[in-house]
Amino acid sequence: MTLARKVDVTNGPLLPSIVKFTIPLVIASLVQLLFNAVDIAVLGHMADTNAVASVGVTSAVTGLLINAFIGFSTGTNIILARFLGSKDRENTKKR
Repeated sequence: MTLARKVDVTNGPLLPSIVKFTIPLVIASLVQLLFNAVDIAVLGHMADTNAVASVGVTSAVTGLLINAFIGFSTGTNIILARFLGSKDRENTKKR
């Protein structure tokens, strides 16, 4: 049995809602940074400098892709928030 909670961020103070939505993003960024740091540390002990350099190069590309998807999801959230804020249920369901 699942309990569904209805979250209404259109009323009340914004700061607690912003903090609640920001925490998962911060945690995801920290986990990604720790993963890259551990990856480089393990390779530093087990492999040569080429392997460590390749991880360093690909971490920038991975970060770019992750941030691109975060940007797309943020843009989608902005559009949906606009429709939800104006109580336009028809456009909210369409998008």
